[in-house]
Amino acid sequence: MDVKDWILVIIIFACGIITLTEAVFFLRRGVYTLRFKGTSRREYVHRSDRCEVYWLYMLLHTCAGLAMIALGFWIMQLNPTINDWYLSIRKFLTF
Repeated sequence: MDVKDWILVIIIFACGIITLTEAVFFLRRGVYTLRFKGTSRREYVHRSDRCEVYWLYMLLHTCAGLAMIALGFWIMQLNPTINDWYLSIRKFLTF
């Protein structure tokens, strides 16, 4: 892996971590929507107001963050050194 690949992996991990952090903030304060009823006003969707929309946002945001982190680990497996570490950790954790 050259420098461009490592920069890509770092960007992917950063996006995944930011997305998961946003999901935690959404859990505490509500989901922030960009548009509301065709105006430029913004609103928070709270858990108690529109339950199904809130949990859909939460589920999709959390899945996107986890998928980005998994993609970063998958790309890192292309490096032989990290692939050896990965295989030794898997061998250690299997019973």
